[in-house]
Amino acid sequence: MTRIYSFLILFFLLNFTFLAKINSAYSQDNSIKATPDSTMRHSFEASLQELLDEEVDYENLWANARVMTASRSVERIGTAPATIYVITDEQIRQRGYTSLEDVLGDIPEIEIQQKANTYTNSYYSIRGIGGNERFVILQDGIRISSITGVLMPIQHNFAIYHAKQIEVILGPASALYGADAFSGIINIITKNGAEIKGAEINSSFGRFNTADNSFVAGAAIKDISVMIYGKQYYSAEPNFPEFYQEDFDWYINRYQTNGEVLASQFVPDVTRTVEIEPFAMPTQAYNVGAKVGVGENFTVGFTHHKQIHSTSVANRPEYTLFKKDIRYGTNLTNIYTSFQRTIDKFYFRTIASFNSFTVDEDSNFENVYSGYQKGYKYASESAFQFDQQFQYYFTEKTNLTFGVLFQSSKALPQTGDLPLPYDGNIPEFSTQQYYIGTNVTDSLGNDLRIFQNFYWTQYQNYGVYAQFKTNFSDRLYMTLGTRYDYNTRYQGAFNPRVGLVFSPDAKYTIKLLYGQAFLAPSNQKTFQQFGDFIPVTNDNNQITGFSLPFYHLPNSELRPERNQTFEVNASYAPMTNFRFSADVYYNTLTDLITDVIQEGQTFKGIKVEAAEVSINQGNATTYGGTFQAIYHQKFGVTTLHTNLAYSYSDGQLNNGQLPLSAMHTLRLMTEFSYKNFDLTPSILYRSTSYHTTFQDDAGNALGNAPFWIASLYVGYHIKNNFTLFTRFRNLFDARYYNTSVPNVTTFVGVPQDPLRWNLGVNWKF
Repeated sequence: MTRIYSFLILFFLLNFTFLAKINSAYSQDNSIKATPDSTMRHSFEASLQELLDEEVDYENLWANARVMTASRSVERIGTAPATIYVITDEQIRQRGYTSLEDVLGDIPEIEIQQKANTYTNSYYSIRGIGGNERFVILQDGIRISSITGVLMPIQHNFAIYHAKQIEVILGPASALYGADAFSGIINIITKNGAEIKGAEINSSFGRFNTADNSFVAGAAIKDISVMIYGKQYYSAEPNFPEFYQEDFDWYINRYQTNGEVLASQFVPDVTRTVEIEPFAMPTQAYNVGAKVGVGENFTVGFTHHKQIHSTSVANRPEYTLFKKDIRYGTNLTNIYTSFQRTIDKFYFRTIASFNSFTVDEDSNFENVYSGYQKGYKYASESAFQFDQQFQYYFTEKTNLTFGVLFQSSKALPQTGDLPLPYDGNIPEFSTQQYYIGTNVTDSLGNDLRIFQNFYWTQYQNYGVYAQFKTNFSDRLYMTLGTRYDYNTRYQGAFNPRVGLVFSPDAKYTIKLLYGQAFLAPSNQKTFQQFGDFIPVTNDNNQITGFSLPFYHLPNSELRPERNQTFEVNASYAPMTNFRFSADVYYNTLTDLITDVIQEGQTFKGIKVEAAEVSINQGNATTYGGTFQAIYHQKFGVTTLHTNLAYSYSDGQLNNGQLPLSAMHTLRLMTEFSYKNFDLTPSILYRSTSYHTTFQDDAGNALGNAPFWIASLYVGYHIKNNFTLFTRFRNLFDARYYNTSVPNVTTFVGVPQDPLRWNLGVNWKF
C-alpha cells in the first residue's frame, strides 16, 4: 500500500512538472519574463516582512488583503483556494477582542459552546464538525497547537495583541498541513520588533473580579528585530446558583443545607454526605512569547500557553462539587526556528520546532466518578518536528510547492484518577499509584489495592506533500495538491486537494473546492480511562473484592477519522465598498471515534457491567453554508462598517441528529467611528444545538433553547497613543444556555454568563 501511495505522489510531481513546462513555453511565446519582478517575488518568497509592511485597504479588505495560509505562500484573498476570513489588528481593537476565542466567536460557521466541557471549557464546532482538536493553530505558519492532537482549551490562553492579522480557513487542509487540519486552520500573523518600535499595554478590570492584562513590545537594531508579548487573565466567574436558581436547586436545597450529593449516576435515590464549602469555579490563564528575527531570513521564537479552570464545568451539582481547589491546568509550549531563502526562482523554508503539552500535577476532579475523593490527573506529551518546504516558480503565474516532514513524539497519555499528584522525579512513583477506592484490606488482612496502568507511547510520523498552482489570463486559477503521511501507530493517510477560482472581472469571484483531511487518534482518546471501583462485601459485611458498574476502557486500535469536503464559494461586489458572498459545503465524515457501551468486557480481571469504549464506528454528513453582506463607508471623519451573516448547518451522525451545531445562526456587527470615538454593537442569534446522549420520551434529541445576546464595545482615543474603553458582553443580562458535551452527569443546557462588563485602558508608548 505504501508503494502505491509513493507512486501516486511521484505521478503528481511528474505531471506538475510537465504541465509547468507547457505553461512556461506558452509564457515565453507571449514574451513573459522568466525572471521574477517585485510582485512575483512577493508571492513566492512568502516574506512576512513584505506582508507586514503593506498598507491594508480596509474598504477592499475582502478582495485585496494578502494571506499566506491557504497555499503556504502570499496571495490575494480573492484568488486563494479556500474560504478565508481575515481579522486585522485594527479590527481587533475596534471590536474589543482580547483573546483568540473572542475572534473565532464572530467567524461565520464557527460555533462555540462555552462552559461545555471539563477538559476544554469552551467547545468548538466548525461547519458541524465538533472538537477543539479538529483544527490547527499556527503562528506565522508554524504550528503552535499541540502536535499530538490532545484536547486543550482555546480561550484566554491565546493572546492576540501581537497580531498583525489573523487568518481563519474553513474546511480541510491536510493536503498541506497534515494531521488534525480536519475542519480548519487558524494562523496568527505576528508583528515584528521593527514595526512595533515601542510598547503597548492593554489592561482592564470588570465584573466578577475579572482582570485581563496584556502587553507587546518590540525594537530593532540594524538587521536584528525583537518582539515580546504576554497576557494574564483571571476571573472568579459568576456565582451561578444566584443567577440560575432553578438549575441549581439541588445545590441550594440539598448540598448547601446538609452536604448531600448522589452516590451513583446509575442509582438516583442513593445519596451520600460530603463537606460543605463555598461555591467557586475560577478561571485563570497566561500566555507569553517572543520572536527574534535576523534579517529577513532567520527567525527563532517561543510561545507558552497556560490555562486553569474548574473541572466541575458543565456538570450538574448533584454529581459534582464546586470548590476552589478543583481544577484542570494545561501547559502548551513551542520553541521553533525558521530559515528561508530565495535564490533566483527557487525558494525554500526550513522549520524545526519542539512542542510540549502537559497537564498540571495538581489537576484534580472531585465528583461521582472519583467517589467524591480527589482524583488527580496528569499527562505529558512532546514532539520534535522538522518541516522542509521548497517552492519553484516556472513563471510569474505558475509555481510548484513541495516538501517533506518528520515528527517524533513521546507521550504519557492522560492518566486515570490518581489518589496522589503525579511526581515524575520519583522513579518508582508510578508503582505506588492505585485506583481510587481500592486501598482496602479484606478480612484476612490482604491488601486489595489495584495499581494503575500507565500507557507510555513513542512513535514517528513521516510526510511528503506537493502542490501545483497556475492561472490562465488572470481569470482562472487552479490548485492541485496532495500529501501522504505515514505514522508508526496507525500507518498511512493520503489527502488530495483541488481548487478552481474563476474571476471574470473585479466584481465576481467563484471558487470550486475539494479536499480531504484526517484526524489522528490522540493518545488521550486512545488511552483514556475512568470509572469507580465499588467494594463488594459478604454476608458479614466484609470486603471481598470490587465491582465495576461503569468504566471507560482504553482502545489502542483506533484509526484516523476521515473528512471529504466539496465546497462552492461565490462573491459579488457591485461597488468597491459593498459586497455579497455565499458559500455552501458538504462534508462526508467516516471512521469517526465515538463512545459505545459494550457488554462482556473486563478490566483488571473484574467484569464491567457497562463498559464504555471509544471505537471507529461513526459516520456523518454535515452540510450548510453562509450568506454574508458587508458594507463599508466613510463620511468625512465618520467611518461605518457593517457585517451581516446568516449561517445554516445541518446533517446526521450515525443516522441521528447532528450534535453540538445550531441549524440557524445570525450575526450582525456594526463598527462605527467618529473622530475619537469607536462604537461597536453586535447581536448573535443561535437556534437549538442538540445532544446525542439526552433524549425526550419520544426519542428526540434534547438541546439548549434558542437565544439572542447582544454585546457592545465603546472606546475613546486621547491623542494617538491612549484609549479608554469599556465592553459589555450579554448586554441585556439574558439567561441563556449552551449545549454540553454529552455525558450522563452534565446539564442538558449549561447556564451561561449573565451581563459581564469591563473598563480598561490601552496605552502605546
